[in-house]
Amino acid sequence: LFAQLFTVDILYYRFVALNYHAILDCITQSKMALDNYRKHLATIDFKH
Repeated sequence: LFAQLFTVDILYYRFVALNYHAILDCITQSKMALDNYRKHLATIDFKH
C-alpha cells in the first residue's frame, strides 16, 4: 500500500512539474491581458 501511494505521489509531482510552466504562462498572459484592457479603458477615458 505504501509503495502504491509513493508511486502516485511521484506521478502527481511529475504532473505538477510538467504543467507548472504552462500554468505560469497562463497566469502571466491573463495578467498582461488585464493590464492591456485597463490601459485601453484609460486611453478611452482620456480621449473623452
